[in-house]
Amino acid sequence: MMNQVSIEGKVTGEPKFDITDKGINMVLFHLACEQDSTDYTDVFPCVAYDKSAKNLAGIYDGEPISVVGRLRTSRIVEEDGTQRVNTQIRVARAYRIGGMA
Repeated sequence: MMNQVSIEGKVTGEPKFDITDKGINMVLFHLACEQDSTDYTDVFPCVAYDKSAKNLAGIYDGEPISVVGRLRTSRIVEEDGTQRVNTQIRVARAYRIGGMA
């Protein structure tokens, strides 16, 4: 079985660039995709590390990009004991529409 996702959309909100405690570049951003023939837009949280994060330097709110990666799901237990599930796309490759990001 393969866990692979390919999505094209627009960056929504300001990407958050950071460096992990281990010195690895990281960027968090959201990608908005319109569903075909509907007025509904899906928004997917995305994270890119290392070389992929460096390649995304300079992306901006509203920029159209395409990402390829995999879905990553984790369970988070809050201090009050409530649980929530966090799903995001872990980006392996990203392309600016019209050129490589």
